[in-house]
Amino acid sequence: MPDPGSLPTADRSDAEPDAPTGTLPASRDEEERPKHGGPTLPLAPDAAPPETAAQSASVDEPDEEASPEAPPLPEHRKERIREATARGGLADELPQGFADPDGDWQIVEAESPFERLYLDAGQHARITPALVQRHYDLIATFWKEVVAGLDGPGQARIREKYGGEARAAEIVRQRARRTEQAYQQLAAEDGIEAAFAEVEARRLTHGRRQLEPSLRGMLVDGELSPLETAALFRFGRQHGLDEAETADLVQETLQREGFSAYGDPQGASLAERLSAVSWVTPERREALDRSRREARQADLRPLKLQDAAITSLDQLVAYADANPENAARRLYDGTFGSWLSGTLGEVRLKDLADELSQAYKNKPAIGTEQFVRVLSAAIGVDAAPHLHTDVSELALGTLPMGHERGVAIPLRREGPRRAWGEIEIEGALPGLTVPTAFSIDDAAVVVRVDTLRVPPGSYEGTLVVRPEGGADLRLSVSYTVVPLTVELTPPTLALGRVPFRRTKAKKLAVRCTPEGGRLVGPASLAPEHPGLAVRGDIDGPLSVLKVVVDTAQFEAGDRYKGKVKLDTNAGAFEVPLSFRVEIGWGSVALWMGLFAAVLAAGLGFYRRFAADTAARLRDFAPDVVNRTLEGRLEAEEQLVFALLFVSLAVFGLIVRALYRGKQRPKDKRPKRLKNARPTDGP
Repeated sequence: MPDPGSLPTADRSDAEPDAPTGTLPASRDEEERPKHGGPTLPLAPDAAPPETAAQSASVDEPDEEASPEAPPLPEHRKERIREATARGGLADELPQGFADPDGDWQIVEAESPFERLYLDAGQHARITPALVQRHYDLIATFWKEVVAGLDGPGQARIREKYGGEARAAEIVRQRARRTEQAYQQLAAEDGIEAAFAEVEARRLTHGRRQLEPSLRGMLVDGELSPLETAALFRFGRQHGLDEAETADLVQETLQREGFSAYGDPQGASLAERLSAVSWVTPERREALDRSRREARQADLRPLKLQDAAITSLDQLVAYADANPENAARRLYDGTFGSWLSGTLGEVRLKDLADELSQAYKNKPAIGTEQFVRVLSAAIGVDAAPHLHTDVSELALGTLPMGHERGVAIPLRREGPRRAWGEIEIEGALPGLTVPTAFSIDDAAVVVRVDTLRVPPGSYEGTLVVRPEGGADLRLSVSYTVVPLTVELTPPTLALGRVPFRRTKAKKLAVRCTPEGGRLVGPASLAPEHPGLAVRGDIDGPLSVLKVVVDTAQFEAGDRYKGKVKLDTNAGAFEVPLSFRVEIGWGSVALWMGLFAAVLAAGLGFYRRFAADTAARLRDFAPDVVNRTLEGRLEAEEQLVFALLFVSLAVFGLIVRALYRGKQRPKDKRPKRLKNARPTDGP
């Protein structure tokens, strides 16, 4: 079947006009009245011809070139269809005059399947399959009779009336089939909704295509005024677009062409905001601003300061950049605001100056910079800060565990705008610290890295400097952490025999490599004992610990086997510790000699000075065994032997008291383990 859109239409004398909103000539409208009965329905209030609307707005008229699609129905026919649909559809007959040469049978040429069945698509919600069936039956019966007449004596008149300019029978049959096609589209519930969506899309596309030439013509000079915007809304209504659809098209075009509001657009809807102010290109904005400044400067009272006389916003910006401290003082005491409002009429800038003074009461440098940025934007100067650094990346290289260093990254600004903002780290960079923010006076960002608790491995990330109001400055950071090698000297603490009641110390050197590393951690004893202590700290590349043994806390003969435990950032290490507490036999011999001398002196005294009473004692010899066996031991000799025995007992008690040590609870006594071997460090 040929494309319906390419079929010839009725004679131009009977076809509807190309323009979507035109009206029929007066004579044609007069002819419609008796044929259809009753008065002709009025046109929509906003259906004026495009020429009239264009003349009233003094802008280019919209492009009314015919669309390649089938022309829409004349407005009066649409009104009749709309009214019939609102009444619930046609009853049992077609409207009067339907079959006339210029009658409503021409709906067959409509693109919309709704109009081909004499239905209003705008009321699709009330259109049911039953209503579609009733209209189809009426119209299909009409075309069946017309097609049947092609085989009768009146075929020439039928071809002339319904066969288009070619007066062809095939065209008549094709038009009958278009009614069948419309019915098939609308026969089901989902078909009605789908057809309506298609009609709406076609209407929107057609309306936008018709309106775009007028819109482009209005943007040629780089400015869309409120008067031109109002005209576009009128043209949109003429082309079948509602206000919101026209506003969407205008906004899309303005954004695509780089237009922005010249002023503060106010309004509840997009259409109101578009109509509130002019919309201009950057070039047009600069020209308008220059024109305004020149007009103001013609009769301008300069702002006289101690070191300058300012007559324009440009000069005010330059002064603030060259004298930031003086500018801050003038801003915060109200001098700038008063001059902007009273002389330039810039009430908005004056209010902004007051707001910034209050918002940054304790930060005048930032408040002044914010104010200057607003002034720069007002005169068309780049108001954003631009930060750069001479460092392309921060590659810290290979770092041992425990390494600590700081790196200053210089911040260099391009242009007069000063910056402040936040600093962030993106990615996993353990051990790396940066300040959370930088101030307006900072010339560098100090990055510190401390790998004391960082596991060995390679790390990569990004340092992000975010200046407020400007583009981010991103710097890649990378480093590799290598493990420490720990050397313990001596590897074993074997103290050997330690005399009782003596204190002995042994040094333990803990050294780490490579250079630049740092070893940190506590040292402890296992098992613990009150007579043992570890003195010193592990902190740095070389640490010297001292293990101190106080044997007074042990018993003579005790053996100790344990270990010194080092729990460091590089891992856990153990050093075996062993010793034995022994009796000091030299001290014992000395005590025995002293006691023997004292005892001999006592016995000598007794022998010499008591011989007068016991002459036999002069020849006394300690032959206690023989004399006892022979039964010749006398009383005086027994007394002497008793004294010797008591003396030896006292001496033994003294030695025992000296070398026994302090009494300790059972759980504090060292365990004597057989074949115990302390574990070495990793």
